[in-house]
Amino acid sequence: MAFAFGRDRTTCGHACHKVEDLREDAGFDARMAALEDCLRQAPRQILGRAQ
Repeated sequence: MAFAFGRDRTTCGHACHKVEDLREDAGFDARMAALEDCLRQAPRQILGRAQ
């Protein structure tokens, strides 16, 4: 995943841990859950690559 964003793996690991910690906050968690729902409904084909 780090390569896809042009970042070091440790930077991506830190970001993942930060989001995990933020999900303890009910408001933040609700916003992330809404975002996840939107992404689940998005088309499966992005840039010509089926998933």
